[in-house]
This record gives sequence, C-alpha cells and structure tokens, in this order.
Amino acid sequence: MDLNTVLSNILQEEVQYFYTCIRDYDEKRIIDIAMVDDVYTKVFEYDMCDVQKEAVMKTGTALNNLNGTVIFAPSVDKTTLVVLSKKVLPQKDPDEVHGTILHELTHAHDYYDYADFLQISDYNALFESQYYNSFFFWTEFHARRIGYKRFIEYKFRKGWKQFKKHRYEFLEGIKTNFSIYSSKGRLYDLMQAAGRYYTFIELCSSHTENFKGDILEGNVESDLINILNEVYCFLIENSEFKQFVNNIAIFDELLQKIDSMVSE
Repeated sequence: MDLNTVLSNILQEEVQYFYTCIRDYDEKRIIDIAMVDDVYTKVFEYDMCDVQKEAVMKTGTALNNLNGTVIFAPSVDKTTLVVLSKKVLPQKDPDEVHGTILHELTHAHDYYDYADFLQISDYNALFESQYYNSFFFWTEFHARRIGYKRFIEYKFRKGWKQFKKHRYEFLEGIKTNFSIYSSKGRLYDLMQAAGRYYTFIELCSSHTENFKGDILEGNVESDLINILNEVYCFLIENSEFKQFVNNIAIFDELLQKIDSMVSE
C-alpha cells in the first residue's frame, strides 16, 4: 500500500473515531480536513481572519515544518481548515499520526466552543478577547491529552499488557520532552507535559500522581515548582471546556502570577 493511501486511510479512520468517540458531529461547524504536501500554499486557498493571516505571513513556509495546524476564517459560519503535513507526518511513528489528527480537530472545536461562549461570530474578536491567552494555553493542554491518549491506545491496541510493561519509559519520555525548551515558550511546553501526564495517570492508575516530583523537579527553577504544580492541579480539575471556561479568570490569574515571577 502506497504512502498516500496509508495516510488517507488513517485520516478517514480518525475523523470517524473523533465524531463517534470524542464529540458529536455538528453540521453548523464547517470544517475541511486536508493532508497536503505544501501546507503554506494550501492555507491561501481559504479565507482567513486578519489575525490568522498575519500569523501565517509571519511564519511563512516554516508552516510546512509543522505536523499540522488549524486555519480560522473571518467568522464562524465560514470554513475552518484543519491541514496536516504529508512532508512531516510520514517521519513520525504511524500510531502518532492517529493522535495528531485528533489533536488538531480538538483545537478546531475548542475555538468554536470559545466563540459560542463569548457569543461572537468574528474570529478576530475572539483572538482579541480578554482571556484569549488563557484559552490558548488551555486548548494546548486539552488537545495534547486527547491526541496523546489516542496515540497510546492505538499503539497498544493489540496488547495492553505491553503498555503496562513499558509505562515508565513513557513517563521518562514525558519528562525528557519537557526538559527540551521549545521555541513556543515554557508555558506552552508545560501544557504539553501536563496533557501527556494527565493521560499517563488516566491510563496507569496504579501510579501515584505526582506531577511535581515526576515532571517539574529538575526541569524548572525551584521557585516556580509550586506555582506550576498549581497550574497542573487547575488543569486536571478543569479538563473539559465547560469546567474550564467557568473558571477561566482563575487560570488567567495563575498565568499572570507566573509571568510576574519570571519577569522579576
């Protein structure tokens, strides 16, 4: 089976899984899903809100180096694009591709949910809303935990005992990933680590949950450990959108506190 067919089959399988197991299909949410060789060229086939267009122009052809991304139209009644890279994804573990598709679809629907909550149709207004920064970080946590769970469950679908056998390799992998400083900043990295760790605990309930000891210690400055652990505790208590959005101001305060500590 050629690569394009393999990727197409994975995409079809995951879209079906998402709307069967993750959330209901909503025909009012118009989402195109594409897997292409040139992500940068593809996004210009779609109408983008001004904030998104500016970000795309700034990133340029480096978009082609991403696993995938979501492109938002000027308003929620127009087409959202979930675009995935045929250049990058073939270099990944095929099981990881399953999780990546769910990751990007989760982002798309989180933005629709947030627009509904704000009672706005203009995506520019969403990007400029008071708590957008807090929403941005939360959806990174949310999408990561959804995608990472699918990756692990799919990888060990034929033998769950193998996950139990290798579970601490995954835990070490979460800590190692967090030790790498990405270009997107440490709060972004924290959301990725929190999403993965949340899933690890969910799938390996025999392990005593200790985000501070398992992930933070040795990876961040000692004076930040407690506040970052507070962030994790907030995330696990507000892991679904309705929970989170009701407490978004609390999350925003936590992020502002971290920012002030870092800038001192």
